[in-house]
Amino acid sequence: MCHAVSTLISNSVNNLHMQLLRSLRYINDDRRMYETIFNILHFSVAGRLLTEAKLSGDPRFVDVLSTSKKFLDNILRIYDEYRACISNIASEVFDRVLYFLKRSKGLKHFVFCDGMSLTEALYLAGKLRANIINVIINPGGVTETYKFILGSREYIAKQPNLDVVVETIAKKAGASHTIFREYDEAVHKIGSSEGLDPRSIVEKMYSITLRLELTIHSLKKEGATIVLLSDHGYDVVPVGSGKFKTQHRWGPRSLSILASVMIIDPSV
Repeated sequence: MCHAVSTLISNSVNNLHMQLLRSLRYINDDRRMYETIFNILHFSVAGRLLTEAKLSGDPRFVDVLSTSKKFLDNILRIYDEYRACISNIASEVFDRVLYFLKRSKGLKHFVFCDGMSLTEALYLAGKLRANIINVIINPGGVTETYKFILGSREYIAKQPNLDVVVETIAKKAGASHTIFREYDEAVHKIGSSEGLDPRSIVEKMYSITLRLELTIHSLKKEGATIVLLSDHGYDVVPVGSGKFKTQHRWGPRSLSILASVMIIDPSV
């Protein structure tokens, strides 16, 4: 049963990814492409766009807006109906990563992206032509993903030090690793503020994504097969007067509970 659910999640993510690629072919500007993905996923959560991008009435984006909403509906249904499978699904997703890495020659490198959302994962998957993109459902919207991958007993023994936890995961895959903390730092900084206008939030997250993209390109030049693994995502929520904050937590409709996984082949 858990294997079938894992396959359903994988198919659902890839369906959304392919639909995005079809819709985004109309956009030539990377900054606008990122904002469009941000809006599409925010729409699936909140039922409205975050910035003033006119997507709802544009026939080119009707299908992808519907697909994105159905994707999140599926994730929440899976969580409700197959809660007992959640940790097994995480392990199975990671096993697929290990299987791919075993077939790869040369260097292997993990980039642990603390707090990277599905928004950034889908944007980078298109830009970097990722071989595999998937998600792990992380009910708490916190750093539970590593617990699922390592197994509860081993995770609890090492959990106080994130550096040790990720080093253990990378070692199991025979890989070196980097921790990219900028998303989580920004989420907490914006979350502790009085709120920002939505476009400022998009600009901040886009600038972080560009720095992550540069990191990936540097690793590709070294010939490394790269795994991007996030522990959770984040959400953008209103605080009144046109201001918004970022946060990561469990919610009835939330991107925080999605931990993205991506594999990038250096030859692509």
